[in-house]
Amino acid sequence: MPQSGDVLSNVLIGNDGWLFLFSGDQDEFDYLTGAKIPSDESINNLAENIKSRSSFLSARNIPYLHVIFPSKALVYDEKLDENMRNNIDSIYMTHYHPRVDDEFRSNIMYPVEFYRDIKEKSDPFKKLDTHISYDGAKFIVDEILKKFGLDSDFAGAAPYETLDITGDLATMLGISDLWPEKIATRTALSFDNLHALPGNTNNIEISCNKFAKFDKRLLLVGDSFIKETLPIFSYLFSDVIYVRSPNFQNDIFNMFSPDFVVTSGVERYLSYVPSDRDGYSVLMTKYGDANYPVSPPFAEALRAQLSWKDFPKVYKDWIVRCPGINVYFDGIGHGRCNDQLAAENRTLFWSHGSDPQIEFALDYADNIGFMDVEITSSAETDAQVFFSFGEEGEAKFTEERSIRYRLSPGFNRVEFELPDRPVTSLRLDPVEISGELNIFSVTLRPRLQGQAVARAKLTRC
Repeated sequence: MPQSGDVLSNVLIGNDGWLFLFSGDQDEFDYLTGAKIPSDESINNLAENIKSRSSFLSARNIPYLHVIFPSKALVYDEKLDENMRNNIDSIYMTHYHPRVDDEFRSNIMYPVEFYRDIKEKSDPFKKLDTHISYDGAKFIVDEILKKFGLDSDFAGAAPYETLDITGDLATMLGISDLWPEKIATRTALSFDNLHALPGNTNNIEISCNKFAKFDKRLLLVGDSFIKETLPIFSYLFSDVIYVRSPNFQNDIFNMFSPDFVVTSGVERYLSYVPSDRDGYSVLMTKYGDANYPVSPPFAEALRAQLSWKDFPKVYKDWIVRCPGINVYFDGIGHGRCNDQLAAENRTLFWSHGSDPQIEFALDYADNIGFMDVEITSSAETDAQVFFSFGEEGEAKFTEERSIRYRLSPGFNRVEFELPDRPVTSLRLDPVEISGELNIFSVTLRPRLQGQAVARAKLTRC
């Protein structure tokens, strides 16, 4: 039976079942204990990378931060045996921080103390995994928003679900332990090239959210830790590109034209930091590679996002015709539009026919009281809500199981009283005409004040 302090399959067993990556390619604990130290070249590379990125982006008035995610062992040193706990120290603070120019230190976020403080309330790392948790990602996003002068309260509203899951460290040990973790829920269209790669090198993921809190563009460059923040950032920002690379990607920056830039690294990767001068283009390295079978939707999304600045019509045409787009309303959750309804942004929609629809699949059958909708229409027309009971052999949505409301031109606040029995899915047909409309909110409300109601879950194509 493994004991605390044992190292098996490069995994250090900690107290209370906590697991830590011990060596791996970066020999993390050798650097934490001082058995190995980073080279002067590596230390100078980080300092020069931060200086050049900061200067480049400052000249273009682009807010910038570099996040160094601290070692899990430093955050949870109480989970280590006493000998180990007393012999580890920060790789960043010991070797790198003193060599970064004072002028640029404010562009580096190293949240080791922050993570130590919050762990009394919520774990910033996953117990059985190397990566940060949902809360660890959310707290980093909060701090980044504050640094960028944006409202950080929105990050706390990013949806999640709690599941019993394992982790990469448990898998390395060959154990089947599970632990409840919060998993961020996607609220945006997502396009990823990961399936076309042999590993995660050269990974690019694109996110597009017409319902974002900020109509802003964000570029993330780093490793899998900053990718953990992507579901939250994609809830907040209209367009996000994540690129896995230790080096800044100037070509993607120039074409994507972001409003904000975040680069990142993990403390164990401070074993050696490559220079941006010796970097390569992730975008071009797979160009023309016959063994790179990206999906047509990913290729189209990448083409559209990189056309945003210089060829805006390409982007606009793509965004309007995105089929089956996921939408999100705080008061109900996720919905999916049919091909007759397109979203311009969080509230502005275009109806392309006489039967635009948003379908909401509830996460459980629930006796909900009301659906409240705030909507504007350009002309008099009907709004209609359909409901399904999920019965075997039931036609999903029928005229008999629907409620109509006559909209007036302009703003309408509509209350649909639902049947007094559990429903499994709902469909809102906001208008029966073509043209522009605004849907400001869709909210489910219980019959009795204080009761919880079901939420609409994310559905995928």
